[in-house]
Amino acid sequence: MRRKMIVGLTAMAFAAALAGPPSAAAGDSGGVKIGFSLSGGLGFIDGGDFNAYIRDRNTYVADYNDYFGKDYYTIDWKEMKSMPDFKGEILARFGRRFGLGLGVETIKKSNPGTIAFTSSESWRRDWPAFYVDHSVYDHFEIAADQALSVVPLTLGLYYFLPLGSRGDVYFNAGAGIYLGTLKSNLDRSAQFGLYEEYHLLDGTLRPPHFKHDSHSAYRNYYEATCNAVGFHFGAGAQFPLTGNISVFGEALYRLVNFKDWEGTAGHEYTCRGDYGWWTGNEWYTHVIIDDGYAGEWPGSLWYSEDDSPMIDAAYSDVGLYKEKPKQTSWRDNIRPAEINLNGFFIRVGIKIFFGL
Repeated sequence: MRRKMIVGLTAMAFAAALAGPPSAAAGDSGGVKIGFSLSGGLGFIDGGDFNAYIRDRNTYVADYNDYFGKDYYTIDWKEMKSMPDFKGEILARFGRRFGLGLGVETIKKSNPGTIAFTSSESWRRDWPAFYVDHSVYDHFEIAADQALSVVPLTLGLYYFLPLGSRGDVYFNAGAGIYLGTLKSNLDRSAQFGLYEEYHLLDGTLRPPHFKHDSHSAYRNYYEATCNAVGFHFGAGAQFPLTGNISVFGEALYRLVNFKDWEGTAGHEYTCRGDYGWWTGNEWYTHVIIDDGYAGEWPGSLWYSEDDSPMIDAAYSDVGLYKEKPKQTSWRDNIRPAEINLNGFFIRVGIKIFFGL
């Protein structure tokens, strides 16, 4: 399909080039030109609560490590500051000064990240006839995978300042309907180990020893959609290659905020634990625990600020809940989550016009 589209567009461009420039009345002196443009570029976004959540995860990791004076946590999860932007637009130019564009864009980017925690401790406890060496290992890793996708349907007004044969400078302002989709997956894998090794006072091993190993996996996911009205304004310049084909570049500012996200969320959990008395080579007594659950629900995307009493700070949280989360002693500032694309974007492309 993509190959056929490229071939078709190439053929149209070639036909337009062979047709040569339209008459002076067609756009240059009061006539009408009809055409289309294809372009690509990059948008720089604020992100709203999308980036606030990631920013506060980084802050929490730094605060936690500072509080305990040790690097228990590591994080590699950056805010999403830019998104690629591709656009197709049907254009009409009325005379030398004014134009109208009806466009469709695709803006999409994934934003993966990881958070890991590792703690290992060991100590000795003495008793009258023996002593015990204790060791504990705790590790988990969270793999985050988020994707934000937006399809804008825009209407733009153009005002041109002709530069003669060199082309045009133009101003562009308009509005549009923005169709947003947000997907989020947080996959957490964890291991926990506890080992108690018994010794006589002279250091001789005195089995059995106590051993506990567990492995768990937890997945939290949601997919939500939201539509919003947005606005854009900016300026650009276009330069002719032939009488019908021009290349252009433009820089614009976009204002659009998604406030009413609705969708479906779910979670999946599995855990296996092995614990009992261990001879050093095999289990003396052994208990296995297998547990798990799964669930899914419809709901809305909510923002909150959750307190961490240990660190005495609050951190933003975004999640899809069936109902509005209740305010508690540790959760405050609850409101619908807001994700915006506010910011500048730039693009370059090609325009092909046909005189009427």
